[in-house]
Amino acid sequence: MNNLQPLKWVDHTTVDCIDHRAQGAGVSYRVCYFADKFRVYWVDSMGGSDGNKEFDSLDDLKVWVNTDHYPHKMQPYVKPLPTWIKATEQLPTHQQEVIVYRYNDDEGAKIEYSLYFNADYFDDDAMIGFSDVKNGGDFLTDVYYWQPIETKALYEAMLMQLQISEVTK
Repeated sequence: MNNLQPLKWVDHTTVDCIDHRAQGAGVSYRVCYFADKFRVYWVDSMGGSDGNKEFDSLDDLKVWVNTDHYPHKMQPYVKPLPTWIKATEQLPTHQQEVIVYRYNDDEGAKIEYSLYFNADYFDDDAMIGFSDVKNGGDFLTDVYYWQPIETKALYEAMLMQLQISEVTK
């Protein structure tokens, strides 16, 4: 499982021509129908190869693009989704950004952003654990699970999507 967003197909079909299009991160697809075949054309704007392939049905074509071709093209750029890690079994090994699953009797269950810290002293106490960045660095004692997040990669992906949106307008 990874964090690759599915393609959104847009139907540009007219009376004269079946035309479906999808824009992924760095790869655009266009489907045309002629000679009793559906043909998908793709353009790779990230330096990969352009190409085309024929299918008997539009459904088969979209399944191939969505489950085989597009994920394969994006493999170098997409990281697997992190999984939840029990805080009692493992803590991060260095200061990093994480999301945490917390539970306490007063507030119930919550998932929220936190900053993990591994410091010799925190407020004059020797502590290793999670800090609540929203409340000035309060130490969290009710974290059950955590997973790392990479905000740098998130910002880069958002910037790339904005650039693609500007180009396709």
